[in-house]
Amino acid sequence: MTTDNHWEKEVFGTVCSDNAKEFQRLLATNHNFSFRFRGDWIDGDVIDIYQKSVAEVVVIKNALQIGEVFFGMEGVEAQFEYKAAIAYAVLFGTPDMIRLMVRKGFDPNKKRHTEPPLLIAAIKWDFEACEAMMASGQCNPYVKDQYGRVEKEDRPLCEAARQGGLDIVKLIVEFKKDKRTLVRAAIVAANNGHEEVALYLLDQLANGRKKGSTQDYPYHIIIPAARHEMMRIVERLIKEEPRTLHLVNANETALSVACKYNKINLAKYLISQGSDVHATDESKYYVYTGSEFIECGAEELWNSPYAPPPHAHEMKIALPLSRESPSSPLAEAAASGNLEIVELLIANGVGPETAYMKSARRPGLKLEMTYDVPAIELARHFGHTSVVDYLSKTRAINESR
Repeated sequence: MTTDNHWEKEVFGTVCSDNAKEFQRLLATNHNFSFRFRGDWIDGDVIDIYQKSVAEVVVIKNALQIGEVFFGMEGVEAQFEYKAAIAYAVLFGTPDMIRLMVRKGFDPNKKRHTEPPLLIAAIKWDFEACEAMMASGQCNPYVKDQYGRVEKEDRPLCEAARQGGLDIVKLIVEFKKDKRTLVRAAIVAANNGHEEVALYLLDQLANGRKKGSTQDYPYHIIIPAARHEMMRIVERLIKEEPRTLHLVNANETALSVACKYNKINLAKYLISQGSDVHATDESKYYVYTGSEFIECGAEELWNSPYAPPPHAHEMKIALPLSRESPSSPLAEAAASGNLEIVELLIANGVGPETAYMKSARRPGLKLEMTYDVPAIELARHFGHTSVVDYLSKTRAINESR
C-alpha cells in the first residue's frame, strides 16, 4: 500500500540523492521497505497508479552507491516486475547499473514475462546494455522469447540483424556461435536490406565449413538479396554455388524477383550468368531443403509431395516445397510495368504469349490470371499502358511473320 507519509518521502529523497550512508541508517531502523512510491514522485507526467518499489526507483534514479548496499540484501529481487531485475535495468537503468546488478548475483537470463534481458536490449538497439550483460560471461545470447514475437524475431541475434545492428551482431557472434541461428539471422538481415550484416554473417558461416558441404547454409538468401539489389551477396553466392542461380523459394527466383522489383542491372547480370528467362513447364529449378539441393521441373515441383525438411522453418525456408513453382520473369516484369525489363526479356527470346504468376500481388490477382495468361493481360490488369502497347506491337510483328 502506498501512503504519502514522511518516512517514504525520506527514503525517496535519499535514493534520489544516492546517499548510501543515509540509506544504511534508514535500513537500520528496521522499517518495512516493501512499500511502493507514488508514480508521480518519479515522473510528474505519470499518473499515480504507476507505482514503483524501492528497488525499481534505485534503478530508475541510477543510485549506484545505494545499489551496492541494497542489492546485496535478501528478497530484493521480489521488488522487480516478474522478479526480473536485469530486464528492468535494461528497460529503465544504465549499463553501469546492469553491471552492478550482475555482480550482485542477479540472473542476466531471467525473463521479464516472456522476453530475456538481452532480447530487450537488442530491441532497443542498446549496445552498451548488451555489452554489460555479455561481459559477465553468464549471459546466454541464444535464449529465446518464451512464446515468440508476432512478425518479429524471438532471438537477440536475429533481432539485431533485423534492425541492422552490426555492432550487437558482432558482439554476440564473437561470444558464441550457433550455426542455425546465424543462418536465420543472415536471412533476416537480407530480408530487411542490411547488406553489411548479411555479409558478416556469411563470412562467419563460411569459416570452418567443409568444402562441398551444403548443410545449414543460407543459399536462399539470394532471393531477398536480389530484392534489395545486394550485388555483392548475389555474385558471391553464384560463384560459391551456381545452382543458386536457379534456386526457387516462396515461388520466386533471383531473376523473377529482379523483374518484380524493377532491378534492371541485376536482371542483366543474372541473364548473363545463365539464369532461365523462359520459366516454362520444362524449365529445371532447385529447391533447398536446408541440407541439399533437389532438382525439379516446374510441373514436378507443383505435383511432387516433398515432406517438410527438418529445421526448414528455423532457416526461413518457404514451405511446402511441393508448391514452389516460380513466377516467370516476364509475368513479374509485365505486372510491375517495367518496360525496359520486358524489352530485355523479349530480346532474349522469351515468348510474349504466356506467363506464370505465382508470387503475392496487391491488388489481388484472380486465380485464372496466375497460369498460362498472356503477359499483356497482366500488364493491362495492373494498368501499365506502355507495356501493353509494346507487347501489342510485338504480337503484331510475330503474327505477320
